[in-house]
Amino acid sequence: MIRLAVMTDRARVIGDSTPEGNNARFSLITKALVQAICELYQGESIAAERSSINACRQARNKEYIIMRDENFMRPKGLEDLIICTDCLEMVDQYKDSDDELLILGGLNVFKLFTLFAAELDVAEADELIPGDLVYDEWDKGEFELIRKERMERI
Repeated sequence: MIRLAVMTDRARVIGDSTPEGNNARFSLITKALVQAICELYQGESIAAERSSINACRQARNKEYIIMRDENFMRPKGLEDLIICTDCLEMVDQYKDSDDELLILGGLNVFKLFTLFAAELDVAEADELIPGDLVYDEWDKGEFELIRKERMERI
């Protein structure tokens, strides 16, 4: 099964295209939202772009980094990552499987996997959080709202 986990605001902004913008964005996120995000990021195997791979890292069965460069030099501490340059191989492996693949992002990865995902988990802030990357593609999936919780600002 493929599951997407997204942190966004009510304008569906999921990040910023610059590291500085993302740092400013994350400084505005509440502790309650950070906790919700870490709970969403629980999964057996994860896949993400290079900029998203460090999100709530923990022991997992497999960790994939999605990129075009097969010769990518893994940063220190990330030597165990599996480099994936063919997303359709991952779709074939996980789409109809009982094993879960959790997609953490970024924007291009979400767009690649939206149509194949069985579940979409969203942690959404009430406030607008600055950024320029918007993920509104989930409307193309066949998702239904299962649960909505209001989180208090901590």
